[in-house]
Amino acid sequence: MIEAVTTRPESSPGSRILVLRAEIRHQNLGAGIQGPGIRYEVSELRWGLSAADEARQLVEMLGHSVEHAPEGRVDLLACSLLKSREGREVFDAIERETKCNFAASDNKTGNPKNGGDWIMESDNVDIRDDYFMNTDEFSGTFAAHGSSAGEGVSEAEVERRIAEAKQAAVDEAKAEHEQRVESALEEAKRAAEAEKQAAVDEAKAEHEQRAKSMQEENKEAVEAEKQAAIDAVNAEHDEHVQSVLEEARLAAEVDKQAAIDAVKAEHEQYVNQL
Repeated sequence: MIEAVTTRPESSPGSRILVLRAEIRHQNLGAGIQGPGIRYEVSELRWGLSAADEARQLVEMLGHSVEHAPEGRVDLLACSLLKSREGREVFDAIERETKCNFAASDNKTGNPKNGGDWIMESDNVDIRDDYFMNTDEFSGTFAAHGSSAGEGVSEAEVERRIAEAKQAAVDEAKAEHEQRVESALEEAKRAAEAEKQAAVDEAKAEHEQRAKSMQEENKEAVEAEKQAAIDAVNAEHDEHVQSVLEEARLAAEVDKQAAIDAVKAEHEQYVNQL
């Protein structure tokens, strides 16, 4: 089964990327480019190392769309991609960064009568029957070629551009790391402030509880002292009343005895007179 899907990259609205999907042992993907020109050159290392790079997102999507990834294969149908030094660097970077299996050619990809073939030299596989039928009835080759007879820019320039791209990736990773560290520090600061506030609130609540307990204890002590004073007054009063009553009783006894003695004396006197 062959399925064709096209998409238009945001960076080049006039171009279309044709993706052909074939089920042969493993599901393979073939990516070809169709656009306004008849020739595309890989003369610069434009495939970015940044995760946000559009080209990187595309090849990562392709690489992880095959079955049994990373063993499944993505065929890049671009003529002579591996012919130039830049093309090889881009191809190696794609496989290295995506950790997926890609295949490409170092010569023209297309019908033999037009000087092409269907061999992906990187993996030494023939893709003629994977994506197309009756290829001999058509003419032409894919319109993407290496630059300047495969010579490309100087090796020093390639190394410079690679180093520049790597440095950009390092700078981006460093900035991301610094952002994460800053976020972590900010989060730690917020957590410390929250813990500090929680400790303050807890101490405040404990202080208020202690103050309340002390007030309650003081109130109870005052009530106890008050009751003790009342009890002491009551006891003193009871004792005084008891003393007064005792004195009254004794006085009454004396008066009674005096009255008895007086009556008795009067009686004896009366008897004596008789």
